[in-house]
Amino acid sequence: SIGPVYGEILAGQFIEMWHALGGPHDFYLIEQGAGNGQLAQDILQALGGTPLAEVPLILIERSAKSRAAQADSLAGRNVSWVTGAEDLPELCGVHYSNELFDAFPVHLIRSNGKGWDEMCVGREGGAFVWLARPPDGELAGALEDYPRRPAGFTTEICLSHRPLLRSLAGKITRGFLLAVDYGMSRESLLAEHRTEGTLSCYRGHRRDSSPLEAPGEKDITAHVNFTRLRNDAVEAGWRFG
Repeated sequence: SIGPVYGEILAGQFIEMWHALGGPHDFYLIEQGAGNGQLAQDILQALGGTPLAEVPLILIERSAKSRAAQADSLAGRNVSWVTGAEDLPELCGVHYSNELFDAFPVHLIRSNGKGWDEMCVGREGGAFVWLARPPDGELAGALEDYPRRPAGFTTEICLSHRPLLRSLAGKITRGFLLAVDYGMSRESLLAEHRTEGTLSCYRGHRRDSSPLEAPGEKDITAHVNFTRLRNDAVEAGWRFG
């Protein structure tokens, strides 16, 4: 939102992707997590005068307030909305997002020296506290190949993006998924010096690492594990070239 250059860069990438698909006539852009629509506006502005000047844009947005802001930013553009990826038609195109996957819920896990415990929220003496329990279900399966770390080593694991990846794989018959986010590989996230993980809270432009304090008043985020995201995408039906 501080200038059009980022949108211009993405527009160039989308033209390259369109060419890689053979220049299809039925090509769409799909953005999720579009905020006020400024990035989409910058992209469409940059595509003017190119073969994608009239490309239709679909925004995946559940918030009525955000939809209204996007409609104002994109007035006069070929834009439509759906509330979820499952509502998309089958199409050819690109699903792109900017800092979407870092907003998905994560499991907080902590090493007990022999394996991993899931850190859950409990209540003691009128305050929220962390309580450890053995992982189960989908989380237990995801941790089967996790290496050991010293007791107390804490990190995060995200599984909640899996339904989205499956939905998109079923709707985009030909195309790409482009996720721009902050994160790193699993190896880097589990590096010996990163003992406290990446879970962070933001409020009033200040950062802290206490998600149990002032619940509902802070944004909570964690770095994307790109190894996990890639593996889950492949399992959902995506292919990496």
